[in-house]
Amino acid sequence: MLFTPLKPMLLSNIKKTPVSLSDPAVLYEPKYDGWRLLVHKKASRIEIFTRHGNVVTERFPDIVEAAVEGISAHSAILDCEGTCFHPDSRRPEFSVFDARGKITKMPKIVAAMRRHPATLVAFDLLMVDNEQMGSYPILMRKKKLSEIIRPSNSLIPTAYKIGDGRQLFEWTLINKWEGICAKHLNAARYHFDSRPETQPEAWVKIKHTQFETVFIMGYQLSPFQLLVGLKPSNVSDPYPVALVKFGFNNKDIREFLMAARLIHTVTRKNTQMIAPLIRCKVEYLEKTSNGALRDCTFRGFIAN
Repeated sequence: MLFTPLKPMLLSNIKKTPVSLSDPAVLYEPKYDGWRLLVHKKASRIEIFTRHGNVVTERFPDIVEAAVEGISAHSAILDCEGTCFHPDSRRPEFSVFDARGKITKMPKIVAAMRRHPATLVAFDLLMVDNEQMGSYPILMRKKKLSEIIRPSNSLIPTAYKIGDGRQLFEWTLINKWEGICAKHLNAARYHFDSRPETQPEAWVKIKHTQFETVFIMGYQLSPFQLLVGLKPSNVSDPYPVALVKFGFNNKDIREFLMAARLIHTVTRKNTQMIAPLIRCKVEYLEKTSNGALRDCTFRGFIAN
């Protein structure tokens, strides 16, 4: 188990697994926006795995140092989120951490670490001192996790509230966090490599989303997706902000393709560009610092 890739338990969507925000049998946590990381420790050796099993240890020397100094157990596996907090708002910034995780050359890694220090947020304990913890109740795992972590700026256990997540959900909305997670206290065990969608086994994500009207700039057919853009009032042409991959039905696609064939312009790689005359509404999670829209879903065409 130690130092081998593990696929973590995943979050279900509240649309598939409804959950109350005020259930005495539920634990509520803020949802940190970053990379899911599994941190393995034995003595001074640390390995960091992504949820897909990729080893990214060398890309995050600050996390490695924090884990060596801050995890008191001789051996452990922690389920965590890696993120970078904005220095002023303390809001998790996915795009900053994501950019750090894609750097592979050490001089650039060190420079990025100094500009954007990472924080490891631990929320579950899968193994400690050779004892597997996945069959224990979640509160027992969290209690043990808190006992082996020395919190610092680079390593913290997540906060949580039992029985009432309404105030936390409102706080994350006001402060523009991604949302919250709901986890049943009587869940029997930690489910590796799965996304349980039946209560009480599920972990449920409850996200804050926003809506935007965008211009369609182009499309791809296989799979079908739209290149969409925004147009500031002081410019004539929109700039691209997202590829929209989800939310379409067959009728949407047929109607769009019939209209789009009349306004084709050029082809760029595998994208057929069109004159930006068709608008649609999209639902998205976050607008990044460079103006891109994250996790876009199509929500209908806008009549001109």
